[in-house]
Amino acid sequence: MSDPRRPAEISVEARLDGHASGNVLGQGVQINFGPAPRPMVLVEPVPPRGLASLDRLVSRQAETAALLECVDPAVSGGDATVTTLVAGPAGIGKSLLARHVAATAVERGWFPGGALFVDVHGYEPERRAEAADLFGAMLRVLGTPGDRVPENPGERATAFHLRLAEEDRPVLLVLDNVADVGQIAAALPRQRRHRALVTSRHMLGEMPDARFLTLDRLSAGSAAELIDMTLRRRDPRDARMAEGRAAAARMAELCDHLPLALRIAAEVLAGEPALAVSDLVSDLQDARVRLDGLEYGDLSVRTAFDLSYRHLTPELARMVRLVSYCPGPHFSIEAVAALADQPVAQARRSLATLSRANLIERSADGLNRWRMHELVRLYVRDVAARASAADEAATAVDRLLRHYLAAAVEADAQLVSLSRTPDVGGPAVAQVLAWFETERVNMLAALGLAQSIGNRDVVLRLASALTYFLQSRHHHDDLTTMTGFALRSGFARDASMSGQSTRSLENVGLSVRETGDLATAAAIHRAAAGHYRLTDDLRGEARALTNLGICLAEGGEPGEAAAVLDQAAGLHRRAGDRSGEAVARTTLGQTLMSLRRHDEGVTVLREAVDLFRSDGDDRGQAAAATTLGVALLEVGRHEEAVEPLRRSEAIHRRTGDRHGCAVALSNLGGALRKTRDLGEAAASLERALDLFRDVGDVRGEVGALVNLGLVSASRGNLDSAADMLQRAADLAHEGGMRADQARAFTNLGIVLTKSRRRADALTVLHAAAGIYRELGDDRRHARTVALLESVGGG
Repeated sequence: MSDPRRPAEISVEARLDGHASGNVLGQGVQINFGPAPRPMVLVEPVPPRGLASLDRLVSRQAETAALLECVDPAVSGGDATVTTLVAGPAGIGKSLLARHVAATAVERGWFPGGALFVDVHGYEPERRAEAADLFGAMLRVLGTPGDRVPENPGERATAFHLRLAEEDRPVLLVLDNVADVGQIAAALPRQRRHRALVTSRHMLGEMPDARFLTLDRLSAGSAAELIDMTLRRRDPRDARMAEGRAAAARMAELCDHLPLALRIAAEVLAGEPALAVSDLVSDLQDARVRLDGLEYGDLSVRTAFDLSYRHLTPELARMVRLVSYCPGPHFSIEAVAALADQPVAQARRSLATLSRANLIERSADGLNRWRMHELVRLYVRDVAARASAADEAATAVDRLLRHYLAAAVEADAQLVSLSRTPDVGGPAVAQVLAWFETERVNMLAALGLAQSIGNRDVVLRLASALTYFLQSRHHHDDLTTMTGFALRSGFARDASMSGQSTRSLENVGLSVRETGDLATAAAIHRAAAGHYRLTDDLRGEARALTNLGICLAEGGEPGEAAAVLDQAAGLHRRAGDRSGEAVARTTLGQTLMSLRRHDEGVTVLREAVDLFRSDGDDRGQAAAATTLGVALLEVGRHEEAVEPLRRSEAIHRRTGDRHGCAVALSNLGGALRKTRDLGEAAASLERALDLFRDVGDVRGEVGALVNLGLVSASRGNLDSAADMLQRAADLAHEGGMRADQARAFTNLGIVLTKSRRRADALTVLHAAAGIYRELGDDRRHARTVALLESVGGG
């Protein structure tokens, strides 16, 4: 149910391309199934080297020094190199080198503006990210609040580059696994104080003004050093490399001197202290099966993987096969325990063993999370396919999806419950939000996996559990991605859905509405209402119709919206649901006001207030009373507006809802200004202003300042009024609230005209007219132009 008292119950950046449509319940209603979801993107802040969980570099001192020289922000002006490319084949160690250089630079304090690492998966078509996919996540990691990240991709790119332009402190971007320049060109910094470090398997000669570093395979000596270091890390007394130098050199040749292959072969030796280097060489020479269908010509890497896998116990071999099916960029011990149907402690031991075998690695952020190198993932899935392990994988994936679903449902319930308490900003909420943020990309990947295998129940219920979080944290792209997965699951065309699935369908509709696709959201709620009607579920049908009416009203179809909402209110009454009826009548009253059926609208809103009161719902009564007061103000019935606004403020104050109290006080101040109770109006607006500041509502603060300025003007304090209105305009400008800025400028122009400051008045009125023209608000633009002409500046 869409309830004005609280956010909708359901609350890696992704982009969508392509569209499809489908028929709903055979009724001829077309749903836009949305664009095909693009892969999620994980943007990580680079930790200082001392805190980063990174493998040790071997024999890359010269390369490290060269790259540090390139990214050093102390080199500025025309001598600065903004972009540096590290190129080399798969398994050569590009990513590890880039992470080391970035972590070292951060530890030296070179990039106080922020350092970001993102794998763009350029060589994996299903996971490849483009520059447009990165901007939102990068803005967030750089500290931009979620509600300040634009929804439009083009605006998001502009906001990102504006952030870099305004950031005087150097910023470092590490873009890993880039396939071509076009993939990331739009994301590269444009100011010479910032730096970009790019890794690729290709030289990317089209990259302008970049410096290039090509990584070579390790020398025979460095290869031996890497293997020896790995062995002695496990056992300082292990001297097999010194005792078998010829065999060690041959092993390095078979691994093609690639660091990744050498590490894996070394871990096999470390895990078997009795295995001679010469015996390992014999095994390597026999293991000659290539990775079918993969375009990595690295035979030695495949050979090393084969050898490493063959030395696993059956239990560990099963575990690594299952881990390869984790859909996200990283995974927790709890997720793996569910996947393998094991206790957490046993899963932890297995992961530690696989890590020592270099088949998985800890996440670079140092958290208790793991990831699998993509080459390893491809290899293990190929092994699983050849081993005919499809049944094993299907059962395990189902357990994993159920784990994510149960965890998300529990976290969503906690978040919704805590959002209703005074602890809304406390540590308990922060803990739940942090869990959601960490698991967000994995949950979205799990949605995609569930949709791809036709698990409709998980798709709908997981989408339902994610939506409240995604909405409240302004993850607009993720909402769109989630909706695309859900709409593709086939649920909307199936008339045999359970009540639980239909409720989840409603929640997906609320999610679609948040993305601004009101036509699709309306079609979903219409379909949900049809499902409920088939099962004689009055409450469900009434709720779905209420949400349908809201979508129609917001979508510019107030006539149909009013009819649907009236039907919904009637069904709520038949079902004995006074709260639901009150919500429907609140929206119906607002819709009637927009149709200029003012008397009917006011009557319906009064009925809504009475319904909430008789149901004992203080929060609903206060919200409806505010809506009634605003409606009365809009039609000039100022004295009548005072009573419901006073009632709303009193209830909000009693229940501790500071934001609701601020909204009621701000509107009450406006009503009292109109009734000429200027002293009380000023007092109400000053209290509203303080509350808006306390809760961080900048738009509310701007509105209160404008009204305070108008009250001061009415009392003859024109200088004070001009000061408040200028402050309101400045605050709106800082917050990017163009319409609010124009309103402040318009009123400031009027006050300045009364103060006989004609030139200043013309300046701000011209600015207001320009903003309204940019926004396409023809009515307010015309009124402002008329005001300009009256002042003499038309």
